[in-house]
Amino acid sequence: MSSLIYLQGYPENILQQVQTLIDHQKLEAFIQQRYPDTHDIVSDKALYDYTQALKNRYMRNAPPVSKVI
Repeated sequence: MSSLIYLQGYPENILQQVQTLIDHQKLEAFIQQRYPDTHDIVSDKALYDYTQALKNRYMRNAPPVSKVI
């Protein structure tokens, strides 16, 4: 399970389920079924612009966003 570095904090049974989906090449279909709506944020700049727009809309007096990852 060491290849699932982003999921290290999850219990072993969850990691096994994910690994099974990966082995049977069904993870992508599972994720698309679970989260059918996609977004068009595909770069750090687009993410920064999105968060900056949210900040400007809801937190007008807050300091500028310094970093978005």
